[in-house]
Amino acid sequence: MVYKRPAPRGVAFCFPWLLIAMAAAQGDQVGETDADRPSPSPQSRQPVSLFEPADENDPTVILKVNGLPLTQGMLNALANKALNDPAQLMKYQLDEDSPADRAEVREFIEQEALERLIGQALFTEAVNAEIEQISSTEIEAEYSKIKAQVEEGGGDFADFINQSGRGEEAVRAGIRRRLAVVRVVERHVGPIEPKLEEILEAFEQRKENFAVPPTRRSSHILLRHEIDPRDAVVPPSEEEQQALWDRAERALERIWGGEEFDAVASEISHLPNAAQGGDVGFNPRGEFPSDIDKAIWSLEVGEVSDPIQTDAGISIVKVTGARPAREAVFEEKQEYIRQNLQRRKLRSSIPLAILAMRGKATIEDLRQGADPPPPATPGPAGAAPRLKP
Repeated sequence: MVYKRPAPRGVAFCFPWLLIAMAAAQGDQVGETDADRPSPSPQSRQPVSLFEPADENDPTVILKVNGLPLTQGMLNALANKALNDPAQLMKYQLDEDSPADRAEVREFIEQEALERLIGQALFTEAVNAEIEQISSTEIEAEYSKIKAQVEEGGGDFADFINQSGRGEEAVRAGIRRRLAVVRVVERHVGPIEPKLEEILEAFEQRKENFAVPPTRRSSHILLRHEIDPRDAVVPPSEEEQQALWDRAERALERIWGGEEFDAVASEISHLPNAAQGGDVGFNPRGEFPSDIDKAIWSLEVGEVSDPIQTDAGISIVKVTGARPAREAVFEEKQEYIRQNLQRRKLRSSIPLAILAMRGKATIEDLRQGADPPPPATPGPAGAAPRLKP
């Protein structure tokens, strides 16, 4: 039986790990977690058990790339990941009942893993060396751009940093690494900075999407039971619910009596932002539970809602600002578009930079009786290389 490798999508097909690594290097937030992803179907899970994992701790040095030792364990880790990925295995017309077929597929995947390992070593070595050349001035300039983008969008930069879970220094470290990646790529494949006409064209294509919807700024107080009201096992009693409602009405009386909303929120609210007076910034319609959202958009600026019963407890909302809808302004989106276009060019250029580095690299193969790894070359578009017939 002959197995076909899927048609390669340019050189990037050989280095998919780099695209994932770049997301981390650029500080991208990947919202999807393993828990968010749908479980694979039973059919797609079946191939996972067909391959015994190789030892990822094997310290045997099999290659030296520019003097850097690479171990069998490193290679096994990359191969194991592919061999246990149903999406990867589904690319091959694998006869699950044939040991010979499984061996052939494994051999091919291990060859690809070896190529990825070499590319990873070369690229990481180059980026790590370049990181030392990035100045604090360059980092702070990029940091200021990020801050300006967040604030222009109505966000609070301190909240942005806190919500990222990374901290200021981690964000700066990510900026340093991204700048180093850009330098390495441009050294080998040329400039990747988008031209002004490219940015303008992208803006015109997405102008409607960039339009700014009307937004309201609001502050919130949340009072909740010690027992989660959504707990079906031990729900709050009627007395507990009434006591909470009474607390909400007393809080509202204090506000109506002249106390500042943010002072009351800081004292009694159960929200994480209580210390900031419950301020959640500007938000468009639909950002909150329906009853709270309805209240926000029915109040005038400066008005306070009645207590609102929700699944989380009882909320009181004050509208503190309003912004009308408006068309997108190129100058406001220019930097955002430039960064996105540059990121796309960067991702497509990384494999080409690795090919250029590969051609100048010194690779010493220490495996007994093994053929040296061939130079990486881009496959022709639309071609369908076969495994060994």
